[in-house]
Amino acid sequence: MLTLPFLLAAPALADDPLTDIWRHELERRPAAGLVVHTTHADPAIRSRAALAMGRTHDEGALEPLSLLLADMDAEVRATAAFALGLTEGGDAPIRIALTHEEEPQVREQLYFALGLQPSADSIPVLVDGLERTPAEARGAAVALGKLARAELEGIEDAVVIEALAAQLARLDPDARRAAAFALGRMSPDQLPVAVRDDLKARADTDRDPTVRAYLVRALVPTSDASLLAAAADDVDVGVRVAAARGLAKIEATEVATSLLADGNTHVRVAALQALGGAEWTGAADLARPSLESEDITVRAAAVSSLAAVGETEHLRESLKPDQPLDIQVAATGALDDVNQLTRLAIRGESARIRTAAAGRLMEVSANATTGAALLASSDSAVVGVGLGLLAEDPDTSHLPAVLEVLAPATDPDVQREGMKALLALLPDVRDVPGSANAIVARGQASPSASIRAAAVPVAELLGLPAVEPWAMDLPDLAEVQEIRMARILTDQGELRVLLRPDVAPYTVHNFAKLAEDDFFDGGAFHRVVPDFVVQDGCPRGDGWGGPAWSIPDELSPLSYDEGVLGMALSGPDTGGSQWFLTLSPQPHLDAVYTVFGELTLGSGTMQSIQQGALIEDIVIERVPVR
Repeated sequence: MLTLPFLLAAPALADDPLTDIWRHELERRPAAGLVVHTTHADPAIRSRAALAMGRTHDEGALEPLSLLLADMDAEVRATAAFALGLTEGGDAPIRIALTHEEEPQVREQLYFALGLQPSADSIPVLVDGLERTPAEARGAAVALGKLARAELEGIEDAVVIEALAAQLARLDPDARRAAAFALGRMSPDQLPVAVRDDLKARADTDRDPTVRAYLVRALVPTSDASLLAAAADDVDVGVRVAAARGLAKIEATEVATSLLADGNTHVRVAALQALGGAEWTGAADLARPSLESEDITVRAAAVSSLAAVGETEHLRESLKPDQPLDIQVAATGALDDVNQLTRLAIRGESARIRTAAAGRLMEVSANATTGAALLASSDSAVVGVGLGLLAEDPDTSHLPAVLEVLAPATDPDVQREGMKALLALLPDVRDVPGSANAIVARGQASPSASIRAAAVPVAELLGLPAVEPWAMDLPDLAEVQEIRMARILTDQGELRVLLRPDVAPYTVHNFAKLAEDDFFDGGAFHRVVPDFVVQDGCPRGDGWGGPAWSIPDELSPLSYDEGVLGMALSGPDTGGSQWFLTLSPQPHLDAVYTVFGELTLGSGTMQSIQQGALIEDIVIERVPVR
């Protein structure tokens, strides 16, 4: 994939083009202001301008980026290809470029970028790409997998699936992984039996455990217990997790029993989660003994699993204050009583219980009365949920309460959800209070790109003039480039991460600042998803918190392989303090979440982290740029 060396090309002075490009990108200003840099003599500047154009998501970038596909420098063309993938309508010039581009590095990016722009016209182009170099085949296969996730019509045609299956004979592991990833997002029920049997054999014998895990996922809808039995005995945890998840679709009592006794907590939790979604007889009986497990994480999963299949008699006991908090939270998230959930969301003693109740309310009730009740909470996360419920079920009688909450609001999530609520409420209001104009105008001028974006349609509805956004107070880019390493010291061991200020300078700066302010110290890994991610950085400990600001995304072509550090989001440009490390390759995250580092030491520690593990300190190391 693209190495993106442009920010390391030279230290940036205050009036340097790189600084100008960086500011333009972060403030999400129109792409037209970046065109001047696309003709710079230095290809590194042209490349950086191309990436910035893509990151603005401005349709005005379409023409200048298309022109950069003819640049003399391959790095510039490759970056322009990626940026077009982030720009609406970028698929058409990408397909044209593939008819004459000869550089494999650029072609890989062109193929990959087509996966970011769902279009049926791209499917045959991507199938052809599977027959080219391993790098091009990887880009094409990941793109097909992304299009499958987008449920694009025609993506599961037999010709596509057969072409992907043929890739599994390649020697190149990256190409095989990408093809298996794509197959895992499709239904192989149209394959000839012989091809399906071949995939099943490869799921048991491929040298790469990631390929085996992806193929197990792909084959579950059309297979039987023998597939899960083989995967359950795999030496790799990721493959066993894939087998465990297959229990949601395949009745396999003996396999389930084995997986529930697995020595790895991630496998046992995945099995319990799958049994909670299983429709076959006996699934609940298998999950029930785990209510007595000494492992709190496993017990919590059992509480949720049994509630999901309709067994709720254990919830009363699980909600008692003398139970471990993880158990209370799991039980709260399984309740169906709206009144009880509303009380817990407003008055719950723990932030985790309050947000578990509020989150469950979003699933069981989109009711304006409930939403208005949540506005009385002193917990900003709960207020945000209340605003969200009012956006889904608008009732203008609650507009005064919404305006009262939003007038002093500083929490980014409350402001974003508030704009959505106003957009739903105001069309039915005859006389709009003046305070609404002031609140929306403040949103238009917010330093947060996500709040500004949410405010735009409300401002248009009210007929408010456009407002110039506040200029961001940027750090010195040369100093940011010196931030190179983070030593994440946990109670389970050390994780050493190479940071990437060359790719995501503002995200790295934000992370380093928080770390050096001791923001992360004492925080718990609040989210652990088997064979997916471990996540930290929430000051509340429930996944609903962050600093008093949000930062823009800095998307790049870097891949989410195992041990990649990414910024958690609740929507575009909503990053703050929560970050995650991937436990296995996750191509579906590519170009969706900001990559800003990669693990260089502590893989075993990362794989062993359970929910509740603590951060003791994060030490930032700098290397002067010579």
